[in-house]
Amino acid sequence: MGSPEVMARQGEHIAEVTRRPHIRVGVIPWGAQATVFPPCGFDMYDEHTVVVGVVGGSAYYNDPADVARYVAMLADLQRLAVFGDGARVELRRIADEYRAFPDPGSEPSRARQV
Repeated sequence: MGSPEVMARQGEHIAEVTRRPHIRVGVIPWGAQATVFPPCGFDMYDEHTVVVGVVGGSAYYNDPADVARYVAMLADLQRLAVFGDGARVELRRIADEYRAFPDPGSEPSRARQV
């Protein structure tokens, strides 16, 4: 993570990248009624192998039953997400929220004592 400004710019950059025809970015809005909660991050490059981030490294799953669980979880997550214009709206909203945070490198204001 970076400063609020860095995070805001990253969100805006991702929003712009979503305009490219070969890239699809989904964002799950805060208000979505989540029905699936992945216990950790995972990468799926095809329907044969899943790479799961675990404490201390990565686990690779290629057993069809294990992979099927992650395929189903990804489908559930995609149903919750918004894409295209909806994703861009969410990403820009998040960027605006980051900009509302105080800059951690700035000196806090101090009231003068009278």
